[in-house]
This record gives sequence, C-alpha cells and structure tokens, in this order.
Amino acid sequence: MHIGFVYALILFGCFSYGYGNGDIAGNITNQEAEKAKNFSPMDKSDSSQKKDYLSYHDKKSLNILIITWRGSTDAERGFFDRLKNMNYDAKCINFDAGQSVNSLIKFLSKKFTTNGIDYVYTFGTQASLLVADKLKNSVPQIFNVVSFPEKCGLVNDNHSHNGGNLSGIKSSASIDAQISNAMEFLKFKKLGVLVSTKEQNCLDSYSQIVESAKKFGFEVQQIDINKKKDLQSTISKIKMARDKYSMDALFITAGSIFVSNIKDIVSVANELKIPSIAEIEKMVADGALFGTVSNYYMAGKIAADILYINQFGIPMDQIPVQKCPTYKCINKRTLKALGLPCNVCCEVSYDDDK
Repeated sequence: MHIGFVYALILFGCFSYGYGNGDIAGNITNQEAEKAKNFSPMDKSDSSQKKDYLSYHDKKSLNILIITWRGSTDAERGFFDRLKNMNYDAKCINFDAGQSVNSLIKFLSKKFTTNGIDYVYTFGTQASLLVADKLKNSVPQIFNVVSFPEKCGLVNDNHSHNGGNLSGIKSSASIDAQISNAMEFLKFKKLGVLVSTKEQNCLDSYSQIVESAKKFGFEVQQIDINKKKDLQSTISKIKMARDKYSMDALFITAGSIFVSNIKDIVSVANELKIPSIAEIEKMVADGALFGTVSNYYMAGKIAADILYINQFGIPMDQIPVQKCPTYKCINKRTLKALGLPCNVCCEVSYDDDK
C-alpha cells in the first residue's frame, strides 16, 4: 500500500476525531483524502472497516517499555485496547515511579535498557522529560498526558521535534479555556491555586493562570505543596487564603500529589464553601466542583495511533503532537452543597445518587 495513502488515511481519522492540529497535511492530495473518508481506521461506527483494516498486517509482536508516574490509568488501558484492536501483540515491561523523581532517576541510571525495546511509552510531564533526556532519540518515545509539551521543552512551539524520535499527546485544554468555562457560572475575584512545586506541569499551569488573570480580571494566590506529609499544612494554607486574602475560588492543578489526596482537599474547600476548579476528571468525580478535562482513555487510543503511523514508515519527528478531546465536567453533589446555581451545559456530571 502506498505510504502516502496510509498517512492520509490515519490523519483523516485524527481530524474526524477532532484532535489533529492540522499542520502535517500539506502533501495529502484531495483524491487521497477522499479515499480516506471511505476507509478510516479511526471510524468506530463501521465494523466492516475493522476487518479490512486489520488485514493490513498479520498479528505483530511489539516490545514496549511502559513508564508511568502514578500507577496505571485509563490512558494505558486505552493504549493497549487500541493496539489489540489493530492486531498488535504488545509485550510490556512496566515501571511505575510512584510519584518519585529519585525512584525514576535510579531506575534510569541503573536498570534502564533499550535492548530489544521497540517503543518507550511515558505517562506525565516529569517522567516524559526524564526519559527523553535518557533516550536521546535512540528508541521511539510516545509521551502521554503531558499538559504543556511545548512549554516544558519536549517539543518546540511549532510542534516540531528538532529531529527528536518522539511524539505524543497534549492532554489538557488551554488555561484560558478552563478559566473561561468556569467563569460562565462562577464569579470569582481572588483565585487560590494549588501548586506542587516539584511537578513541572503544575508550575506551567500556574504561570499560565497568572497570565489568564490579567485577561479575565482576577487576582491569584499561590498555595504550595511539595509532598504528602505537607497535606495538613496545605489545608491550613487553604483556610488562611480564604481568611487573609478573601479567596473565593480554588484551582487545583494536575499534580499527582493532588490526585492522590483530592478527597481531603475538596472536603476542606467544600466545608469552607469555596468552589473548586480541577484539571482532571477524577478530581471532579471525587468532589471538586468543575473542570474542563481530558478523556484519558481516548488519549491512550490516540497514543496507539501514533505508534501505528510510525509503524507504516512515518518518522516520529514528522508526527505532530496531538490534542486530546476535552469536555466540561461538573459534580452536582458539590454544586448542591455549595448552594450554587448552574446554567452551564456540561457533557459529564456526577449526580447525587452516584
């Protein structure tokens, strides 16, 4: 099969899902695009295509090193489900950093090897950065759930990779979009921001919130947390921010430490009648009020599609970073507890009876 057609076929599927950023389709002809419309591996609705699609290759084994930051998530489930659907037999070596930079550095320095490895999959900003530095383009790397891959240095602002042997998934909506969506029904003037100062994605989110504050006209108060044992002091800081700075809303960045302790954090916020905005759906499910969030399972499927494109001969540095679909999510239990009206339309909600 002509590689240009395969490329067009997959790219059309990316765009039909709404996450392609559109900057690599320049050489695709109208004829190829028209063919892709009639035969897209991304098309979930036509089961007859699935059979033809799988016939592109016999079942193929791949050795994949999986490096996660805070255990297995729906992103990995989506990744493997998609590979299985595409007739790949993925044999995996797994390492979880347990939210510890030292643990990951120790693994990379003493136990890490790419012998016999076809791909390295990494979850999260911290793990992806450290692994990319270690790999130095020796093996294709697919990063997933990285909030700001350009800002943290994985890729350039124009989504090119400097010849790097990697590509992946930008997982979050822009901070402007998250703030704008929240302000559809929350009128806050002083926003507290929970920041894990040891996690780059949290620092990146905070810097962009500061910029958004200038556009939307509110003040920002940073609330730091570095490790789990600081949780009680962080709760005290939330109370102090409410009393001393008149904080009237709380933004919870996508730090792993916050994911692990979200129920305790939102319990305090809800008790103080402080509405919370979260970057991750699990936080909303566990009590945060609202978020413009990514679908991790879909992010995993998109990551598998990047692998598929590369398998058909497209170099990783020619596969642009993909944007995972985002949607509004609200916790109606928290909404009721805070006594807030909500006229915003949310695609996902957590109700009182769940």
